Formats: sequence, structure tokens, C-alpha cells
Amino acid sequence: MLKRISFIFFLLLSSSCFDQNDCLITSTNLVQISLNTVTGIPMLVTFLRVLKGDSTGHFPLYEKYPLDFLALPLNPDSTQTTFRFMTSDTVYYRLTLGYSTYSRVIATDCGAFLYYDNLTVLKTNFDSTLVISPQLLTSVTSNLKIFF
Repeated sequence: MLKRISFIFFLLLSSSCFDQNDCLITSTNLVQISLNTVTGIPMLVTFLRVLKGDSTGHFPLYEKYPLDFLALPLNPDSTQTTFRFMTSDTVYYRLTLGYSTYSRVIATDCGAFLYYDNLTVLKTNFDSTLVISPQLLTSVTSNLKIFF
């Protein structure tokens, strides 16, 4: 009898865990950037400063440590975002990304979520860039490659 009650309880518990499964958020505002040599090999780069646009706001998480990957936030109120980088050898780089946004209602209980699509490089002075995935999703490991 105890086994049957335990089994029924387990079924009820496991089915209730997925009530909000429709609200799984797959969108993100973070553009995933991998840093590579011109030949495509991941490269460690040390940035002294990483700034968003012309503001003084910066990303201390990415400063003064060798990195081969960055995840930087796009501005949800605009269709482009600019980032400025200063490397350890005091070279200044600028990257302006363009994108479109749209709202999508996943389920009535969840509300609307903002999605980012059509990622493009509008302007940069990096050696070369390549958009790998133009849609920003949590399942995407790299949206953009930057080559040094």
C-alpha cells in the first residue's frame, strides 16, 4: 500500500514540475564573442578596458585577465550597440553591432519576451569579424568571432 501511495505521489509531483515548461526563456541579450587568431585558433587577449558606447561604464569582469571569450549585453532600447576595447599593448578597438528586436508571447501565463535577431557588424577596426549565429539564444555558444 505504501508503495502505491509513493508511486502516485511521485507521478503527481513529477507532472506538476512541468506546469511552467512553456515559460522556458530561450532569448538573451548577451552577444557571445570568441576571440581568435587570423587562422581561426582561439587566442587569449588581455583587455585593460572594455567599455559600452561612449559612456564611462565598463565591464571589470573582462579587464586585466587573458580571455578568449566575451559575453556582452546589447541595448534593448536601440538597434545598435557600440563597444570599445583597449588591449594590454594599448591598442584601441571599436565594435558597433546592429540587430533587430521583436517581442514574442510564449504562453499567456508567461507574458512577452524580447528576442534579438539579424546580428550584423556595422563598424569595426578589428582585423576581421565573422557572424556565426545572427540570433541571440541561450543555446548558442558563439554569435561572433573576432580575429586578431
